[in-house]
Amino acid sequence: MNTLGLDDDLDTIEVVSNLETSFSVRLTDAEVSAWRTVGDIYSTLRSRVSNSGKRGGRCATATTFHRLRRARSRVRRRAWGLGDLSRKVTGLNFGKLSDEGAELHDRDLWNALVEVLSEDSLLPKLEIRPETLLLQKQIRSA
Repeated sequence: MNTLGLDDDLDTIEVVSNLETSFSVRLTDAEVSAWRTVGDIYSTLRSRVSNSGKRGGRCATATTFHRLRRARSRVRRRAWGLGDLSRKVTGLNFGKLSDEGAELHDRDLWNALVEVLSEDSLLPKLEIRPETLLLQKQIRSA
């Protein structure tokens, strides 16, 4: 059993703030207090993000990639890869892309959630799963 390793209420508050910013949502205390696993967060976000699972717009990662490529061409820097950067920026701006009508799939929402959670966890991204617990103390009580 793994955990994000959040230790206290301040860690949780920071994660909630990051989620609200990245997904352009306001999360209620009732929603947050009901979370036990990463899967619980995913379910909440899936129901709240306006465009998740809908078709019609451009791919969110492709949109981000093209915007970054255009910006990078103005700077003429070649020190970082656009693919990884595009995925990170997409994850941290998922709500804005959704509001702009980007085509979003459930896997995009999951990848964005993992990207945001990895900012506050020492757990490697590939080990963050729906059953991952949020708080360190949950392992002791499980």
